[in-house]
Amino acid sequence: MSTRKRHDDRFQPCFPGIFPEEEPESKMPDECVVSGAASVRPTTAEPDAGSNQSPLKRPEGDQLFRPGGAVTLADVKARVAEEPPSLRRRDTLSALRVLFSRVQATDALPATAEAVRRLFAENGPTALGVTELRWRNVRSLVVAAIKQHGMRRRMLTKDLPLSLAWDTLFKQLKREERHALARLARYCTVVGIGPSEVDKETLLGLHEALVAESFVKNPRNILKHTIAVANMAGKRISGEWPLPKLSSPFKTEPFMLPLSAFPASFGADAERWVTSATTADPLDLRARTKAARPATIKSAVYHIRRAASALVRGGHLPIEEITSLAVLVQPLNFVNALRAFMPSDATLPPTDAARIARTLIGIAKIHVPVTEADLVQLKAVLRRLHQRLPPGMGKRHRERVEQFDNPDNVQRLLHFPADEAARARTQRNPERRARGIERSLATAVLIDTGLRLHSLRTLRLDMSFRRANGTVYLHVHRDQSKTDRPLDHILPPATVVLLDEYLRDHRPILPGSDGPYLFPGKTGGPKSESAMRNCISEPLYRHTGIRLNPHAFRHVIGKIVIERDPGAYALISRHLGHTSLNTTLGSYLGTETKVASRHLHKIIDEARSGLPTEV
Repeated sequence: MSTRKRHDDRFQPCFPGIFPEEEPESKMPDECVVSGAASVRPTTAEPDAGSNQSPLKRPEGDQLFRPGGAVTLADVKARVAEEPPSLRRRDTLSALRVLFSRVQATDALPATAEAVRRLFAENGPTALGVTELRWRNVRSLVVAAIKQHGMRRRMLTKDLPLSLAWDTLFKQLKREERHALARLARYCTVVGIGPSEVDKETLLGLHEALVAESFVKNPRNILKHTIAVANMAGKRISGEWPLPKLSSPFKTEPFMLPLSAFPASFGADAERWVTSATTADPLDLRARTKAARPATIKSAVYHIRRAASALVRGGHLPIEEITSLAVLVQPLNFVNALRAFMPSDATLPPTDAARIARTLIGIAKIHVPVTEADLVQLKAVLRRLHQRLPPGMGKRHRERVEQFDNPDNVQRLLHFPADEAARARTQRNPERRARGIERSLATAVLIDTGLRLHSLRTLRLDMSFRRANGTVYLHVHRDQSKTDRPLDHILPPATVVLLDEYLRDHRPILPGSDGPYLFPGKTGGPKSESAMRNCISEPLYRHTGIRLNPHAFRHVIGKIVIERDPGAYALISRHLGHTSLNTTLGSYLGTETKVASRHLHKIIDEARSGLPTEV
């Protein structure tokens, strides 16, 4: 690895910051003074031809792009308090008091860009007990105070010229291109890298500098934008562009190989399985009784690729020998493929391995002619995996649901649709107002119905709603349902009012509104899964501090209802569209022991108080 192109060539702690968020101070320490108008460069790097740059003494240690001394937020507060009285001083001290009172051990945090970025990423408006506007104000004031009192850098590279090579390059760029590539050019000038020398190590070094000294919220996004602009400028300027084509320095060779990487016969066999899985024949004992859903097929192909890739990456088989799906279900290959997905921590459940095993056994039962003895062996492995799977909901969903042990979070969630609609109506921009009402309606429907994400995003105006006697019925067709059963719900009056407002005033403004879907995508089809997920989860976290994906609403609804009516299991099971009550009990609730504890404690307290027992 070239040490010249990254931070392994270290400079003094007072080495200048590179990025324009940080303003220079009026005086530089003696050891950082550079004579004349020269810029900064390590002594090992040769200056570009024709440049007027003189070298700076190289230091020792790991302090590149880091502030000198261990300055904490408490130190910053003390220095702000020493300033002459002013409105800025008063507001900054107030902002720091908000942080110190709401977040434990904040005063001991280092006053660095990286620490503050993490602090505000983990503590949103709800965590600080303030509005979003006040939260933004607190962040701005704290960042400004750290720039002034925490980070002792001098912006030598802001005011001094770039190297001759970078300066020549910048004369060919448009204004917006110069702005986007300024960080890269300053960084390369400082560490002695010319435009033609930029490579993966250079980009990794730039990212390290962004993380260490820049207050931008997402350094990776800045780097991604820099790479994109550099490549677009290269296409525009063509032959005169000295930079090589850049790509993300974080890319690694993927573990999972595409189907096209395997022999053609393997891909053809996978296609034959897909065809058979999507064709139902109740009279054929080896065929499926009902066709698999597209999502099931997509998941199964993913599992096939993972298993086959594991055999190749693990050195168990050369890729040329994986010629059909039958190879994957040979007992030895089956076990070797699954072993790659067993967690290194033996206390963790083998969830991925169990899912892949179920898919491969399903293929073996219907598509591949395996012997009965081999099939028995495969099933035995799956049973052993299932014994390691914990009952009830998974760890991630349990953590999401446990947020609602706090009754305040229950109220925040249930009031979110109305609050989001109120925020949306204050927007002056019609499309932003429409998007806000759309988010409000989507969340309200999730709370009222517990629909899965696919069912929610594919609701249609011409099929999913029916009005009768002042009541609005929501119908989910069997093709939209995971369980292949239709679902029917009654929308409460508040949601109906929101639905009518959305359809009358806001949906016509949205792109794709000429299509049939309640929540349209830009081209008239349904909104994509990622767009639907983000329009619910992101504003919910931003305004309430609750982290919840759309599917987890189903778990939360079960928890809220059962904790208020412990006998409502069947009601919840039917409401969520489960084909079996065992699914509800085994995978969705998980809070019934808490309900039982509360009920038991109530009975004991009544007995302790001498109240008569009800017969």
